[in-house]
Amino acid sequence: MATLFVISNISSWQDYMFIGTKVGDVDEIWEKGRHPYMVFYFIAFMVFGSFFLLNLFIGVVVSSFNQQQELLRPNNGLSAKLNEWANIKLLVLMSEPVPMPREAKTKFGKFCQACIFNKYFDMIISFLIFLNMIILTLKWEGQSDTI
Repeated sequence: MATLFVISNISSWQDYMFIGTKVGDVDEIWEKGRHPYMVFYFIAFMVFGSFFLLNLFIGVVVSSFNQQQELLRPNNGLSAKLNEWANIKLLVLMSEPVPMPREAKTKFGKFCQACIFNKYFDMIISFLIFLNMIILTLKWEGQSDTI
Protein backbone atom coordinates (compact mmCIF):
# COMPACT_ATOMS: atom_id res chain seq x y z
CA MET A 1 0.00 0.00 0.00
CA ALA A 2 2.85 2.37 0.79
CA THR A 3 4.39 1.61 -2.60
CA LEU A 4 1.19 2.61 -4.37
CA PHE A 5 1.04 5.82 -2.31
CA VAL A 6 4.63 6.70 -3.30
CA ILE A 7 3.84 6.01 -6.96
CA SER A 8 0.70 8.17 -6.89
CA ASN A 9 2.69 11.03 -5.31
CA ILE A 10 5.17 10.88 -8.21
CA SER A 11 8.19 10.64 -5.94
CA SER A 12 10.80 8.14 -7.14
CA TRP A 13 8.17 6.06 -8.92
CA GLN A 14 10.70 5.04 -11.58
CA ASP A 15 12.66 2.94 -9.06
CA TYR A 16 9.55 1.01 -8.08
CA MET A 17 8.60 0.58 -11.74
CA PHE A 18 11.99 -0.93 -12.64
CA ILE A 19 11.85 -3.21 -9.58
CA GLY A 20 8.36 -4.30 -10.68
CA THR A 21 9.62 -5.28 -14.12
CA LYS A 22 12.34 -7.55 -12.62
CA VAL A 23 10.20 -9.42 -10.07
CA GLY A 24 9.73 -13.16 -10.47
CA ASP A 25 8.53 -16.02 -8.29
CA VAL A 26 9.87 -16.67 -4.78
CA ASP A 27 12.83 -18.88 -5.66
CA GLU A 28 13.68 -17.28 -9.00
CA ILE A 29 16.44 -14.81 -9.73
CA TRP A 30 15.35 -11.32 -10.69
CA GLU A 31 16.06 -10.62 -14.32
CA LYS A 32 16.02 -7.26 -16.02
CA GLY A 33 13.02 -6.83 -18.31
CA ARG A 34 11.24 -9.99 -17.12
CA HIS A 35 7.79 -8.32 -17.16
CA PRO A 36 7.96 -5.32 -19.52
CA TYR A 37 4.17 -4.93 -19.56
CA MET A 38 4.30 -3.87 -15.90
CA VAL A 39 5.61 -0.50 -17.12
CA PHE A 40 2.14 0.28 -18.50
CA TYR A 41 0.55 -0.61 -15.16
CA PHE A 42 2.87 1.69 -13.22
CA ILE A 43 2.50 4.60 -15.64
CA ALA A 44 -1.29 4.24 -15.74
CA PHE A 45 -1.48 4.02 -11.95
CA MET A 46 0.80 7.02 -11.56
CA VAL A 47 -1.22 9.16 -13.98
CA PHE A 48 -4.65 8.22 -12.64
CA GLY A 49 -3.47 8.24 -9.01
CA SER A 50 -1.92 11.68 -9.29
CA PHE A 51 -5.03 13.03 -11.01
CA PHE A 52 -7.21 11.54 -8.28
CA LEU A 53 -5.10 13.04 -5.50
CA LEU A 54 -4.90 16.38 -7.28
CA ASN A 55 -8.68 16.48 -7.80
CA LEU A 56 -9.25 15.48 -4.17
CA PHE A 57 -6.95 18.25 -2.95
CA ILE A 58 -8.54 20.85 -5.23
CA GLY A 59 -12.02 19.72 -4.18
CA VAL A 60 -11.19 20.23 -0.49
CA VAL A 61 -9.67 23.65 -1.14
CA VAL A 62 -12.62 24.82 -3.26
CA SER A 63 -15.13 23.50 -0.73
CA SER A 64 -13.48 25.29 2.18
CA PHE A 65 -13.15 28.46 0.08
CA ASN A 66 -16.89 28.37 -0.71
CA GLN A 67 -17.73 27.88 2.99
CA GLN A 68 -15.62 30.88 3.97
CA GLN A 69 -17.06 32.96 1.15
CA GLU A 70 -20.59 32.10 2.28
CA LEU A 71 -19.77 33.30 5.79
CA LEU A 72 -18.36 36.60 4.51
CA ARG A 73 -21.27 37.47 2.22
CA PRO A 74 -22.79 40.86 3.04
CA ASN A 75 -26.33 39.45 3.20
CA ASN A 76 -25.46 36.68 5.64
CA GLY A 77 -27.28 38.25 8.60
CA LEU A 78 -30.54 38.89 6.73
CA SER A 79 -33.63 36.75 6.89
CA ALA A 80 -34.49 34.54 3.92
CA LYS A 81 -37.13 36.97 2.63
CA LEU A 82 -34.82 40.01 2.85
CA ASN A 83 -31.99 38.03 1.30
CA GLU A 84 -34.25 37.12 -1.64
CA TRP A 85 -35.27 40.78 -2.01
CA ALA A 86 -31.61 41.88 -2.04
CA ASN A 87 -30.76 39.27 -4.69
CA ILE A 88 -33.66 40.42 -6.89
CA LYS A 89 -32.55 44.03 -6.49
CA LEU A 90 -29.01 43.10 -7.57
CA LEU A 91 -30.41 41.19 -10.54
CA VAL A 92 -32.47 44.21 -11.64
CA LEU A 93 -29.48 46.54 -11.28
CA MET A 94 -27.20 44.27 -13.31
CA SER A 95 -29.72 43.60 -16.12
CA GLU A 96 -29.61 45.54 -19.36
CA PRO A 97 -32.53 46.25 -21.68
CA VAL A 98 -32.79 44.23 -24.87
CA PRO A 99 -33.05 46.50 -27.93
CA MET A 100 -36.08 45.65 -30.03
CA PRO A 101 -36.10 46.48 -33.73
CA ARG A 102 -38.62 49.02 -34.92
CA GLU A 103 -41.59 47.75 -36.85
CA ALA A 104 -41.33 48.49 -40.56
CA LYS A 105 -44.07 50.69 -42.01
CA THR A 106 -43.94 49.81 -45.69
CA LYS A 107 -44.49 46.46 -47.39
CA PHE A 108 -40.93 46.44 -48.72
CA GLY A 109 -39.57 47.20 -45.24
CA LYS A 110 -41.64 44.37 -43.74
CA PHE A 111 -40.37 42.02 -46.47
CA CYS A 112 -36.75 43.02 -45.75
CA GLN A 113 -37.23 42.51 -42.01
CA ALA A 114 -38.77 39.09 -42.60
CA CYS A 115 -35.80 38.13 -44.79
CA ILE A 116 -33.20 39.40 -42.31
CA PHE A 117 -34.75 37.70 -39.27
CA ASN A 118 -35.15 34.40 -41.12
CA LYS A 119 -33.09 31.55 -39.65
CA TYR A 120 -31.44 30.81 -43.03
CA PHE A 121 -30.31 34.39 -43.70
CA ASP A 122 -26.84 33.97 -42.16
CA MET A 123 -26.20 30.74 -44.04
CA ILE A 124 -27.25 32.30 -47.36
CA ILE A 125 -25.00 35.33 -46.82
CA SER A 126 -22.07 33.07 -45.85
CA PHE A 127 -22.64 30.98 -49.00
CA LEU A 128 -22.72 34.10 -51.19
CA ILE A 129 -19.47 35.38 -49.64
CA PHE A 130 -17.84 32.00 -50.28
CA LEU A 131 -19.16 31.96 -53.87
CA ASN A 132 -17.78 35.49 -54.41
CA MET A 133 -14.39 34.37 -53.14
CA ILE A 134 -14.36 31.42 -55.56
CA ILE A 135 -15.38 33.62 -58.53
CA LEU A 136 -12.65 36.19 -57.74
CA THR A 137 -10.10 33.41 -57.38
CA LEU A 138 -11.01 31.98 -60.79
CA LYS A 139 -10.94 35.44 -62.38
CA TRP A 140 -7.36 36.14 -61.30
CA GLU A 141 -5.96 32.63 -61.84
CA GLY A 142 -3.32 32.40 -64.55
CA GLN A 143 -2.54 36.11 -64.75
CA SER A 144 1.02 37.35 -64.57
CA ASP A 145 2.50 38.66 -61.35
CA THR A 146 3.37 42.03 -62.88
CA ILE A 147 -0.21 43.30 -62.79
